[in-house]
Amino acid sequence: MTETQVNPLSKSFNTVSLIKFAFPSMVMMVFMGLYTIVDTVFVARFVDTNALSSINIVCPVINIIVGLGTMLATGGSAIVAKKMGKGKTNEARSNFTLIIVTGIIIGLTITIIGLLFLDEIIRVLGTSEILFPYCKEYLTIQLIFATGNIMQVLYQNLFVTAGKPTLGLILSVLAGIANIIFDYIFIVLMQMGIKGAALGTGIGYMIPTVVGTMFFLTNKSELHFCKPKMDASVLTKSCSNGASEMVSQLATAVTTFLFNATMMNLLGEDGVAAITVIIYSQFLLTTLYIGFSMGVAPVISYNYGSENKPH
Repeated sequence: MTETQVNPLSKSFNTVSLIKFAFPSMVMMVFMGLYTIVDTVFVARFVDTNALSSINIVCPVINIIVGLGTMLATGGSAIVAKKMGKGKTNEARSNFTLIIVTGIIIGLTITIIGLLFLDEIIRVLGTSEILFPYCKEYLTIQLIFATGNIMQVLYQNLFVTAGKPTLGLILSVLAGIANIIFDYIFIVLMQMGIKGAALGTGIGYMIPTVVGTMFFLTNKSELHFCKPKMDASVLTKSCSNGASEMVSQLATAVTTFLFNATMMNLLGEDGVAAITVIIYSQFLLTTLYIGFSMGVAPVISYNYGSENKPH
């Protein structure tokens, strides 16, 4: 039996089985969407509305981080799955490792640049003097965990490519539960305020990151780490293939920025707090569609690579 035959992506799918395969990714995205929503609930309830407003002020930066990770993840997973479908397993592993290493480099670069120009970034985002210290506390910790944020996005996509969507779901659930627990510990028990919310979210990022790294280091999966070969075309194609997903995140960042600016001018900090609740409620409704597309994309790419055409 060949490796291609073993991979779950190679089996025949109908509508029901395809939805079933994508279902873990759909649920996973819902839990990922709950990360920030959990923060807003704890912050609004146990800190104050100014802290809640500050989360939305810096949210465009987080959207950009997630957008870069999503671009690399969706575009890269399509390339890796296609090569797995063609039977080029070693090349797929090399491309996979290169994509992960690139994600780490991007995350570290964002952390360094973000912390160096932290004050300037926050002011460009339209904060007020009242919200500035809240924004600085929250964004500092989010920038420190930027690599973890990008890595968890990469792994959640590549778990599907490796034929392990359920593992991604389990890790997302665990990360979501950990976020709730640590938010309670840091915000309610330890009275750390908005810093506690950011720290709880960051720890949530690290659960899929650490477990994913361990999983792909074990060599038990068809897709695992190896010595990567530098191939600029793989990175270029990954970015171009995933550009549409990144644009979606960038559009969210721009929309959030404009909403914040408008509400700040009209109603001040309380207006930003109100729009925060509405924006995150709307985002939760879209996560199912995002999860479905993420779940079926590797299947399509794999079968395209193996030239498995319907008869």
